[in-house]
Amino acid sequence: MTATAPLLPGMPNFRDLGGAPAGPGRRVRRGLLFRAPAPRALPPEDMARLETLRPAVIIDLRGKLEAAERPSELPASLPIRRAPHPVEPRTRAFMVELVGSGPITPAHAHEAMVRSYRGYVNDFGDIFASAVRTAAEAAINGEAVIFHCTAGKDRTGLTAALLLSLLGAPRDHIFADYLRTNDLWRPDPQLSGHVDEAARSAMFSVHPEYLEEALGVLEARHGGPAAFATKALGGDAAAARAIEALTEPS
Repeated sequence: MTATAPLLPGMPNFRDLGGAPAGPGRRVRRGLLFRAPAPRALPPEDMARLETLRPAVIIDLRGKLEAAERPSELPASLPIRRAPHPVEPRTRAFMVELVGSGPITPAHAHEAMVRSYRGYVNDFGDIFASAVRTAAEAAINGEAVIFHCTAGKDRTGLTAALLLSLLGAPRDHIFADYLRTNDLWRPDPQLSGHVDEAARSAMFSVHPEYLEEALGVLEARHGGPAAFATKALGGDAAAARAIEALTEPS
């Protein structure tokens, strides 16, 4: 994947899915699907740049308490529709189950993350389906969408994978987009200070096996991520309209 200058230098993990391959002879349209961490404390120049992108819908995948404690900050001039899609964080709860009263190890943290991704499909599949549907319906209307969680890596990463799968992106590109977060995102020091050192690599990076776990569950339960997204949109005809709106000849 070719490196490009960040759209928002103060938030380098904010990026456009546009330009991704989307089936034979097509690519994802630019300026419609933006994946991001939670937009907060942006410098004035980034706020000004965000205004030029003119997002119309913001899909917030954070849990209810996360979103309430750290509200998104967006340009007041933009009439953005906020679309909460709360996927509650459960990694810490899984860690407690695994560790009990013993010390946390990297293996514990890794397994907790794998369980979280499994739970995204098993326990929050309807919310991810709604997020895909909201993004696609906005695109059909020519509206740009930002979708984000807190870090823009896990819940956001799965949502990006679902949208790219729907649009026909090859698996290697989907994983390349997912793993790019490791080069672009660094945790807020306030956040990293609350996580045991042994767990930081597992929790503050993305690993292929995390996404593979979610995609494997989607394959077993729904026939794969593209089939899941197609069903979320209401079937083949609706998916075709979304693909037409979100892709163009390459």
